[in-house]
Amino acid sequence: MIFSRFVLSFGLFIAAFFGAILAYKIGLPMPFMMGSLISTATIITIFPKIFPDKYAFAPRLRTVVLTIIGVAIGSQITPEIVTRAPEIAISLLGVVLFVPIAHFVNYMILRRLAGYPRYDALFAGAPGGFIESITLAEEYGADVKRVGIQHFLRVVFVIFLVPLILTLYLGNPVGVARADVFVIDMVPPVQIALIANVALFGFLIARALKIPAGMLIGPLIIAAIISGFNGPSLDVPTWVVAFGQIIVGTSLGIRFQGLKGKLLLKSAWWCLVTVSATLVLSATFSQILYGIGGQSFETLLISFAPGGLTEMGLIALSLSANSAVVVFHHLVRIIMTVMQLTLFIRFRGN
Repeated sequence: MIFSRFVLSFGLFIAAFFGAILAYKIGLPMPFMMGSLISTATIITIFPKIFPDKYAFAPRLRTVVLTIIGVAIGSQITPEIVTRAPEIAISLLGVVLFVPIAHFVNYMILRRLAGYPRYDALFAGAPGGFIESITLAEEYGADVKRVGIQHFLRVVFVIFLVPLILTLYLGNPVGVARADVFVIDMVPPVQIALIANVALFGFLIARALKIPAGMLIGPLIIAAIISGFNGPSLDVPTWVVAFGQIIVGTSLGIRFQGLKGKLLLKSAWWCLVTVSATLVLSATFSQILYGIGGQSFETLLISFAPGGLTEMGLIALSLSANSAVVVFHHLVRIIMTVMQLTLFIRFRGN
């Protein structure tokens, strides 16, 4: 059974890899994540019977990859970024205001237009907090499957739409779509050892402290501290980031397992509507804050877009935006969303 899962995962990775290369050749934004996601989702939709129930793609490899991505993101914190903290604080306050507005808009769309029951609309419309929303949905009798599909599709749609919007805005495809991604850099052994130790140490600390998304956040924090105090280089090679995109895209594509029928189609449509509405809000906030602070419009848009923490960090890395700043905004968004849901439940009751 273990062998068959290994063969299945290896075959899936090969398919995802070629899907990523095809997306790169076509010139899609974020080709390595999009290409692997599309190819994996296509395979699992066409050949569902070859995959065991609740199949997960190479979970240990994904954990290792996420710790390295955490180091890559954390290394973006520099002494210069630390000195720009007041500018970042302004946009973080914008996130605090953005979350309740986006949640209210999504709730009204799902409740009034889509006809979702109250708690389904409340939890499915949350602009973040995937696991927390599903947990609360189950506790308060909402349709867990509908809420889960809605949040999964939210992450997928944002991955597709944000690079597309930025491609139109910048006039060229965004993402790691350069020839140097295929060059295997010769990284000094000392730097490899340092990156590996930071990744491992951060992961172990996060697990001990039970930090959410610890495999990403733990290494990110340790790397940010080292880089912020002008420590030794923790630069992760471009090809490693591209490999990480393929693993993350494949892991997302696998989640299409078992999704079918009217529930999927209805959820997909209304998810597209809510994500579009939220992205309009994101662009509005980004434009306003772009004029006030010193951050670029594209960095702010990635910071406000309601995508997954890992995925938005990868998009920021690929765009050469400061991914650590982006991830910090998303942490605030997720925390605010969970706090808002908890407070609503507490004061509204059943």
